[in-house]
Amino acid sequence: YLISSAILLAIFTWIRPMGQTLAIVSLIILLFSHLNLHNWKKNLFNSGIFFIIFFTCISPWYVRNHNLTGQWFFFPVFGPYLTCFCAPKIHAKVNNLELSESHKILTRLGGHFTYQAMLENQKSGSKNYICPEIACLPAALPLIKEHPFLFARDWIVEVCKTTFDLYSSQLVAFATNCYKFDPLVEYLDQKIKACLYSQPMPLWMRIIAWLELIFSILLWIGIFFGIILFMIVPVITGKIKSSESLARATIWLQTGMIFIASVIVTGGFGYARLRLPVEAL
Repeated sequence: YLISSAILLAIFTWIRPMGQTLAIVSLIILLFSHLNLHNWKKNLFNSGIFFIIFFTCISPWYVRNHNLTGQWFFFPVFGPYLTCFCAPKIHAKVNNLELSESHKILTRLGGHFTYQAMLENQKSGSKNYICPEIACLPAALPLIKEHPFLFARDWIVEVCKTTFDLYSSQLVAFATNCYKFDPLVEYLDQKIKACLYSQPMPLWMRIIAWLELIFSILLWIGIFFGIILFMIVPVITGKIKSSESLARATIWLQTGMIFIASVIVTGGFGYARLRLPVEAL
């Protein structure tokens, strides 16, 4: 099971790079497994096996990127995320500007840093490829470091949007024949309204949207009552001390950690399609 789960998670990671955060959480779960807490050697061995297999499966892309750019990374998602989505929100709030204007300023600044990196690369005679997604990072990092609380708040908001957004919101783009780019910011209530009734669309699209909404509501009701019945009630009543209740509560806690890990890196722009396919877990 350990080997197959590491391989399958690696396959997911080739599709969505946030699988790496799931791998880190999985390592923590294995390291502190309640079943083997008395046996640290076994926990360390299991964690090591999982780590080696998972990162061996995705390592070819790390090696490929390093050979091209001279830098170690799997997917340079944080460059455009921070420069195009996170930093402009901070810049707009701090300088009392429209978000579109701040976006233009930060995008131009990111382009400037990329151009400077290319010039330095030419001067040094390096054959490394300049990755624009990494080279643009200096445009965003100073703002984020200067205003970490604004960054954290916006990041949490976008993670919540990713968590509760509907996959069927993509159908709105097809219904309007406008799916070539994402807007700078979207509002979850408006997206859901457009799916369910406000945006004209074919009947089959509308049915899909409503079915997904009903499924999501049932899913969250189940999660809510599961947390109450299997985690909160046993703690209040003292039944958590029994091995069966503790095991059940631990499973819910570990599952929650995996859910959070699958969306925690999507804070730049909240979109259902950024989630890993873990809903069926």
